[in-house]
This record gives sequence, structure tokens and C-alpha cells, in this order.
Amino acid sequence: MKLVLSLAILVLVSETAHSFDQRVTAALANCHNHLWEVPAFAELPNAAISVWPGSETDDVIKVYWVVDWTDPTVRAAGQCETSEGEVIGFENYLEQKVTD
Repeated sequence: MKLVLSLAILVLVSETAHSFDQRVTAALANCHNHLWEVPAFAELPNAAISVWPGSETDDVIKVYWVVDWTDPTVRAAGQCETSEGEVIGFENYLEQKVTD
């Protein structure tokens, strides 16, 4: 009985973790694809764009991104936010004006 209970708990825990991984992976892909819609990045190869997960609150997943390429030289960084499979926010840190 203990073995069956342990296996049942293991399956439930792994399903929850797997579900989280799918949501984060989808958020990373959505942000990555969204970057190709930005005119300055549209012609760059896949290797020019890097994304990684940030924070997660409720149903919003924050994704950080970096574009780093030469020929042409393009450098940019920022974040996007995704919810329910859609990019709902996009920010390019290098386009912001810094004020004192």
C-alpha cells in the first residue's frame, strides 16, 4: 500500500512540474517569436536572440531577452510578459531614456 501511495504522489508531483515547464517553455517561445516581429531584429538569425525565464505571478510569466549579433552589429536587451499564450507586454531597455 505504501508503494502505491508513493507512486501516486510521485505521479501527481511530476505532472504539476511538467505543466509548469510547458507554460514557461511556451512563454519563452512566444517572446522569442515576438522579437522577430520587431523590425530591427526581423532579419537576424535564430542564434542572435536569447531568452530565459524571469518571475511568474498568477498567469503572467516574465521573460528576459538579449539580442547580440555582429554583421550587422545589433545589441539590445529587455523583457516581455506573456499570459495565456500571448505576449501582453514588451520592453526594450536600450530604448528607454534615463533621467536624473
